[in-house]
Amino acid sequence: LDAVHVHLRWPTWMRVLGKSAPFRTQGWDMSSERFMCMWGPVIHRWFHGPLDLNRFDVVHILTQGNARAIIKARRELPRVKFAVNADATAIQQSDAFGFSRTSKAYSIAQERRIFDAAHLVATRNAWAAESLRDDYGLPESKIHIASNSVPLPERHRWDGAERETSALPRMIFVGSWVRKGGDILLRAHQERFADRAELHIFSKVPSPDRSAKNVVWHGLVPREELLDRWLPSMDLFVLPSRDDMLPWAALE
Repeated sequence: LDAVHVHLRWPTWMRVLGKSAPFRTQGWDMSSERFMCMWGPVIHRWFHGPLDLNRFDVVHILTQGNARAIIKARRELPRVKFAVNADATAIQQSDAFGFSRTSKAYSIAQERRIFDAAHLVATRNAWAAESLRDDYGLPESKIHIASNSVPLPERHRWDGAERETSALPRMIFVGSWVRKGGDILLRAHQERFADRAELHIFSKVPSPDRSAKNVVWHGLVPREELLDRWLPSMDLFVLPSRDDMLPWAALE
């Protein structure tokens, strides 16, 4: 198997034009739609520049938000097969997470075109596959469920190891602060558990409250350090996510 992996990085102009609102808008800031529009021509230029798609049999794009280019490429390169990954659909964002169907109308329409152009749509869960069948009318032959997994650590707990800060039970939060519900957990901890448990927060928090009782702010740490040192030392993992298609931290 001859495989080429391309790690796409957002150029500065795309970060500026696609910047999300600093508060929850239920999809009305149109951030994902703006990125979908911008990625289309960027990836199309890759297809006709550094990457000669004629040398490949399959092009696999993660995720559908980056995949508008395959609509045109499918017509230009009929020999090449195209696969797309989808963690969740725009319809599911509306139905499960409270996004407005009107604000997601563009994404839904573009997803229909992308999924129709793709030869295969891969999902990480049966939930997304159900939407592809029921909401988008994809046949089973175009859907593949490829569940994620993580290697098990050598030790699951830090049995016998000395606690670094206190003898209290230790809770851990990992992830995007607002989207994954870190503010919800902090509030609940301070109201109910501040004297009963120590909360460790691994997240990029704009303004961490240093006065919060029994809260340890770690910021961002390397993944290996998180998995090998910190997670095994905790008693309770909490992820009160507001919307999550793939809770990777929970798997770890």
